[in-house]
Amino acid sequence: MLASQCPQMRRRGRKMEKGDNTCKIQEINIRPEKSLEDLQKEHQEVLELLKSCKPMERDAARWEKCVIADLEYPEICLGAEAWAQLIQQEMDNGQQLWDVVDKCHELANRLYNISGARRRAVTDVMIYSWTHGDQFMRWHKAQPI
Repeated sequence: MLASQCPQMRRRGRKMEKGDNTCKIQEINIRPEKSLEDLQKEHQEVLELLKSCKPMERDAARWEKCVIADLEYPEICLGAEAWAQLIQQEMDNGQQLWDVVDKCHELANRLYNISGARRRAVTDVMIYSWTHGDQFMRWHKAQPI
């Protein structure tokens, strides 16, 4: 049976086992499913945290170029801004960028789904327009592929 023929295969976090023509589902989720209320609560917590952050420190001209280039996909610039703000707040509290970038990504990801190709686009915006872009680029290049 093809994965596209199995309605259960279309659900995220599942894969089909090899075998006969029946659809056998094996859970591969790392974390348990969250309720809508839990997701809304997490979303609200991140929004409240962002309200307490300083604005993103950025090169205004470069930022404008990014915003104009991504008019069809505003979540890219919004995601970059949120991720940068969260990192900046941690850096202002004495943390190093290298130590907090993943944790801050997880928080920003809850709002703007910064994963896959979108993460690459957000990373490019941050490297290009953020005042800490050079340091962020060194972190990014040090990551395994």
